[in-house]
Amino acid sequence: MENQQKRGGVQNLTNAGKGRPKGVPNKNTKLVKEAIAEAFERLGGADRLVKWAQEDPDNEKVFYTSLLPKLIPVQTELSGPNGAPIETRALPVAKLSEGALREIAEARGE
Repeated sequence: MENQQKRGGVQNLTNAGKGRPKGVPNKNTKLVKEAIAEAFERLGGADRLVKWAQEDPDNEKVFYTSLLPKLIPVQTELSGPNGAPIETRALPVAKLSEGALREIAEARGE
């Protein structure tokens, strides 16, 4: 019986083992984010970041491919009006204009 209490079995009289409540940020994560934000400001902030990106095409590429994506939510949920499923329909290629076909081909890199 005593072993069960220590493992949280029969009766857990403390909050030990329950972890953080949902939505409460990890203290270390918060501290690191604050430190990075402070360093960013002390290094020149947004103006310096823009200048860095403009110094070299490779820097601009890093900005768009490595830095900016970190600000975009990882998981997105798409829905139609009022949360309804998104309606899709097939569109015959023959009904697309030449300009629309050209845009699709360019977007695909063709």
